[in-house]
Amino acid sequence: MVNRLFQLRVLTAVIGIPVLLALIYFGGLPLFVAVVVTAVIGIDEIFRAFSRVKADFSKIIGYLGSLLFLFLIYYIGETAIPAVLFLVMFVLLVQYVVTYPQLDFKGVGLTLFVSIYLGLFFSFVFLLRQMDEGFFFLLLAFLLAWANDIGGYLVGNLWGKRKLAGALSPNKTREGSVGGLCLSVITAVIAFLIANVPVNLIKVVVLGLVAGFTGQIGDLVASAIKRQTGIKDFGSILPGHGGVLDRFDSFLLIAPLVYYYLVLFIID
Repeated sequence: MVNRLFQLRVLTAVIGIPVLLALIYFGGLPLFVAVVVTAVIGIDEIFRAFSRVKADFSKIIGYLGSLLFLFLIYYIGETAIPAVLFLVMFVLLVQYVVTYPQLDFKGVGLTLFVSIYLGLFFSFVFLLRQMDEGFFFLLLAFLLAWANDIGGYLVGNLWGKRKLAGALSPNKTREGSVGGLCLSVITAVIAFLIANVPVNLIKVVVLGLVAGFTGQIGDLVASAIKRQTGIKDFGSILPGHGGVLDRFDSFLLIAPLVYYYLVLFIID
C-alpha cells in the first residue's frame, strides 16, 4: 500500500512538475487560467468539507469573492486588494441582513475565510510572476514549499520521535519540522546563488526560515480543517496526493510571505 502510494506520488510529480514549470515560464493567460481552475477546485473541496459539519456559509459569495480577487489582482495588481476585500465584505453583510436569520455571523466569517484563503492567497501567484525576475521568484515560492515538505518527510521518517502537533497531525514530528526548515534554508541559498540575484546572504537565510515556518503552519491549518470536518483528504484529483488543498496547503501561505518579504527586504 505504501509502495503503491509512493508510486502514485512520483507519477503525479513526473507529469505535473513539467506542466507547472511551463506555466510559470510562460506566465500570462495560460498561468491565469490554470490558477483560476485550481482555485475553483479548491473552493469546491473546502465547501464540501464544511458541509459535512453543517456549517453555515454562502457558496455564491465564496465563489464570487474568490474569483473577484483572482481577476482584479491579475489585471490591476496589488492595489486592488483593499477594494476587493471591502466589496466582498460589504456584499456579505448585505446578504447577512437581507436573508436573516438564514446566514448567521459564523457563516459570514466562514465565507470571507474561503474568499481570502483560496482567492486572495492564490492571487499571489500573479503578483510574484509579474515582478521583475518574476519567473525566478514564483519558482522560488514553489521550491520553498516543496523543500519544506520533502525535508520534513525525509527527516521525520528517519529520525522523527517527538510529536509536533499530535492533535492535528500525528505523523508530524519536531525532528521533521527542523528538517523542513533546514532544507528550506538550503534551497533558498542555492536558488539565489544559481539565479545570480544580488542579495545579502543573511536575508536569504531568514527567508528560508520564515518560509519553512509559514509552510508548516499552512500544512497544519489544512490538517485542522480536515480533523474538524472528519475527512482524510480534501479530494482525489491528484493521485497519491489527494485534493488541490492537500497539495497546495503550504504554498497558499508561502506565496504571500515570499512576495511581501521580497518587497520589504530584498527588492530595492
